[in-house]
Amino acid sequence: MLLVLVRSLFTLVLLLLLNGALYAQGSLAKLDEQNGWQDAPFEQSDTAFENLVSTNCSAAESTGVSCYTRRTDSLKLGTATLDTVQYTFYNHSLAAVTVTLKGTQNIAAFCKVLQEAYGAGNPSDEGPGAVEWDGERVHMGYTVVSGSSKYEPVLRLVLRSKMQMARYQADQLVARRSITQGL
Repeated sequence: MLLVLVRSLFTLVLLLLLNGALYAQGSLAKLDEQNGWQDAPFEQSDTAFENLVSTNCSAAESTGVSCYTRRTDSLKLGTATLDTVQYTFYNHSLAAVTVTLKGTQNIAAFCKVLQEAYGAGNPSDEGPGAVEWDGERVHMGYTVVSGSSKYEPVLRLVLRSKMQMARYQADQLVARRSITQGL
């Protein structure tokens, strides 16, 4: 009797382990392998993109930074509907992609897609409910904030090329040094 119980327990544990392996969450390796957003790889020149529409960048952005949306982007990902996908270029190379979407159900569907592809992510210092994935080549993180209605949350996801961000930061440091040396 004890042997049958042990075999049954062993079988149950084995099935649970196999089930977990079959439905394993994604990984950071996939984030680095993709190295961009959908069909837009980081480091690609802005001239390689079609149907770009210029849009305002953040006021904090500086020389060499330009932002665009694409007229042909599909604003669906799984069952989630995206509001915008913005491409940020530094010195004409894709450096970051910002995705925004609204609504509790929409955000839940979008987060499920992210977790299936890249894993659960880690809590971020950006604020409560902020999550980030930190790969070797790509950093991705999102925050959820109140929208125009306090009952409508807005998710803002940012994917960044670590190589492009390092170039940008190095160039900014050189620019600051040249300004202070000129004083």
